[in-house]
Amino acid sequence: MSDVFGDYIPSFHYLVVPLNKYSKQDLVLLHKLNIPDEEVYEVTDQITRRKFSMMFDNFQAYDVQETRRVSREEGRLEGRIEGERAGRIEGERTGRIEGEQLHLIKLVIKKIEKQCSAAQISEILEEPLDIIQQIYDIALCQAPDYNADKILKELNSKTVS
Repeated sequence: MSDVFGDYIPSFHYLVVPLNKYSKQDLVLLHKLNIPDEEVYEVTDQITRRKFSMMFDNFQAYDVQETRRVSREEGRLEGRIEGERAGRIEGERTGRIEGEQLHLIKLVIKKIEKQCSAAQISEILEEPLDIIQQIYDIALCQAPDYNADKILKELNSKTVS
């Protein structure tokens, strides 16, 4: 039934390597793994003397799955730290913008209390009339008990809509 299962039958090819034609350093690439020279020479010596049974006793265990798990966890932690940093920067930026808006609202309220029109306030504060007009209209609805925080909240809710 090799014609049916032919694709699933393992096929092995052996390559005979004449060890006496290679130096100890040619046989093993342990130098690239940052292994100390004395360990490299010990392993290559065992290969050339054909003492393979004891050769693997010198290797330290290396748990690939555990190393990957640790690396993923470190990556998550780094990502979380970067996310928190980005969030903090964004929060500071948002807070600064809100602070500037709140300051502008308070200035507009002071000018309203001095009986200035939206156009006059815009000219005095050197701010665009459309922005001052929005603040002005919301503030007038609260007269005479102006609340800058409520004005800011309503202004932002209208901007988002």
